Amino acid sequence: MFFGNEGSFDYPVFTEPIPLPPITEPFRMYRQNINPVIRVSSIDLIGATAASVIHIGSTCHVQLEARIKHIRQLGEEGKQAEKKEE
Repeated sequence: MFFGNEGSFDYPVFTEPIPLPPITEPFRMYRQNINPVIRVSSIDLIGATAASVIHIGSTCHVQLEARIKHIRQLGEEGKQAEKKEE
């Protein structure tokens, strides 16, 4: 959960374009849609991580990207421990 005041997203990792390597190997795909309708009555999910996608249905083209930067914000105890190590 992000409230908006926890930190800054002012890092290049969030704005730089992600290079996509070209797909050069050939592939063959076979599709048989006997019933083109997808019906789902219920889904039981144990969990999903922060950069996950749960997709039910059909999509012609999908392009997704995930950008993660790990930031550690130490409390007062962590700051005191750092000073002792110096």
